[in-house]
Amino acid sequence: MALGAFFLAPFVALGEGTSSVRVETGADWDTNATREEAGGAADGLLRTVGELQGSTPWGSGARISAGWHGGGKLHMQRHGEDVLHQRADLSLAQALGGVLVLRWDAGARDRTSRAPVQSMDHTRLTTGPGLEARFAGFRVGLRGLYDRTVFKPDPAFDADALGAHATLGWGREAFSVQLTGLGTRRTFQGEPLALVGHDEGLPIVEPIADRHRVDDFRRAGLEAQYGGDFLIGGELAWERNDSNSLGGSLTRQSARLQATVGLPLSLLLTCAATAQRLVHDDPQYISDTELIEDEGRSSVSARLERPLSEHWSLLAHGGTWFSPTASEGRYLRTVAGLGLGYGLEP
Repeated sequence: MALGAFFLAPFVALGEGTSSVRVETGADWDTNATREEAGGAADGLLRTVGELQGSTPWGSGARISAGWHGGGKLHMQRHGEDVLHQRADLSLAQALGGVLVLRWDAGARDRTSRAPVQSMDHTRLTTGPGLEARFAGFRVGLRGLYDRTVFKPDPAFDADALGAHATLGWGREAFSVQLTGLGTRRTFQGEPLALVGHDEGLPIVEPIADRHRVDDFRRAGLEAQYGGDFLIGGELAWERNDSNSLGGSLTRQSARLQATVGLPLSLLLTCAATAQRLVHDDPQYISDTELIEDEGRSSVSARLERPLSEHWSLLAHGGTWFSPTASEGRYLRTVAGLGLGYGLEP
């Protein structure tokens, strides 16, 4: 997950209080439940996702917003792939006149797998101040970032990050466009790795004593969205990570497109596609059998929703992830399922 994701929330509108509840549950079929490069075992699973959001005015020109999102999956056979994700966010915004908004954001993330703990399981805390301005359809924002990440299976990857995120946006009626930029420096608890030799063609790496691993991460993105008779949005992004540890430097380019349109019979269709190109500076040290999360893949997905009543709806979804860098295109994973959704906006 990119560090900038926490800071891509929309600008605050200081109005009346709002709240919403959303729960979805259903059964899926996963053709590569263990996400292995050469293809893993298929398995069925039960999935549940819940979300709570609310905001309210507070004091003179201030607003408090909070949200919680949680999701989990239980596999029929591959119980080691059972996982629970949780996210909580809190934001305080204070209007300064009719143009400026001063805000403070804080968030917590957690990923926990059923034992044994997996390498991606972590807890992440993020906070920082921000200042935003809006005038004549333009939006300008600058926010600071402090990030603390704790990896449960390996303290060597625990890290602290400091950074800044900037936005420049413009919108009129149903159309908006936004430029974003992010820069962070992350210092890890563990030591960087260095190549010290080869053994029968295989690289030998050792930690560099008395030093910490340090990564410098930069991201630039261009987003656009239209919200008229249908919804469509997309983003072009470039990311660069420079690391003093062998295998840690990489460049990622990505393009994302998502559209939602109403169909006959009250059906709501959402389609999304993501294309990514990931290049490691030291590709010879990336294993062909290494597990890489789906966030590093290209993908296509679709979701169909049919309301059953004011609050209940029937859901069908499917997605395919493919073309990883490490496996020369051998990776393929498809997930499809049916579910039931409940939503409430008091």
